[in-house]
Amino acid sequence: MTPTPADHPFWVPPEDDVLAAAGTTPLGLTTEQARSRSVGRREDSAAANQWRLLWRQFNNPIILLLLVAAILSIVLGDLVDGLIIVIITLTSALLGYRQESGAVRTVDDLLGAVRVQVEVRRDGAVVPVLIDDVVVGDVVELHAGDVVPGDGRILSADSLMVDESALTGESFPVEKQPGRLPDDAPLGTRTNSAWRGTHVASGTGVLVIASVGSDTELGRVGTHLGAGHVPTAFELGLRRFGFLLMRATALLVAGIFVANVVLDRPLIESLLFSLALAVGLTPQLLPAIVTVTLAHGARVMAARRVIVKRLDAIEDIGAIDVLSAPTRREPSRPARYGSTPRSTLRAGLPTLCAISPGSTRRHSARSATRSTRPSRQPPTARSPPST
Repeated sequence: MTPTPADHPFWVPPEDDVLAAAGTTPLGLTTEQARSRSVGRREDSAAANQWRLLWRQFNNPIILLLLVAAILSIVLGDLVDGLIIVIITLTSALLGYRQESGAVRTVDDLLGAVRVQVEVRRDGAVVPVLIDDVVVGDVVELHAGDVVPGDGRILSADSLMVDESALTGESFPVEKQPGRLPDDAPLGTRTNSAWRGTHVASGTGVLVIASVGSDTELGRVGTHLGAGHVPTAFELGLRRFGFLLMRATALLVAGIFVANVVLDRPLIESLLFSLALAVGLTPQLLPAIVTVTLAHGARVMAARRVIVKRLDAIEDIGAIDVLSAPTRREPSRPARYGSTPRSTLRAGLPTLCAISPGSTRRHSARSATRSTRPSRQPPTARSPPST
């Protein structure tokens, strides 16, 4: 049985088989074909993102504890206290949602202002198409400076060099040319293919798109990174505090209820008293205070042209003592491989403290600050004048 192109990745079969598998020709797709293929593309809708963002505001043990306390207050007949707790909790959550959703919309507007296009063969002519509108089967003409819109196979190349550092980490451009490669060729050695998110450093070429969106190599990396949320240190601290409150409240309520039962108090009254105590132990204003404080910090940073997409990140930014970042060096003073300049945040402004060649270890702010202080040298003994 002869294997079909679908049995192998797109860098293995001949170019004609890749075109046939993508349902296209060297002249590209028609407008109707491109429109029909773009309908079924899997993209996260804006509504789903907004619901996910709203749910994240309530995914907090303190918020859940307050909602349980509100329900208990209403069940116990204290409707006013229950409604007050619900209003405070909803206000805190909606304030955080409003701040973060506004930041997301601002970032989307900024990204929408930059409309990156590529030249695609449609209806037998070369037309500019937005990167997000490129579909499987499109034949793209690549030029220097173009961003590759999707993973695909090189059909022709003329001194084509592609910068793949964003995907593979290779700092030098890779030469691309038509040809066939084995099935198990590593990603960095697939010279007959180009990948989404990379850009053309020099030369020209023709590429047929085999996968777009989340089906690309870069899309799979993004899906993997976005699958698991990494909580910030501030968020972890709030969660630990919330679980501590829940455990303390449960132990106190259970202990007081058992003590009342041992003292032969009425069972119903003991239960109601314990539940009322649980409601009184919950910190009703804590989420509101935290959200208002972080929102104020976000407004202050917005005045300095900094967009805060997540309020929890503000506390971590403020806790930075030493910021390590690469900087440009003068050609006359080359640095050793792996040297890292360290900048200490003082009075809100980064100040270069020291450059430690070849070191990858972390230094505290105290050690970095100490490196900038002039060392006190012991006075040297002067030699007596010659006679």
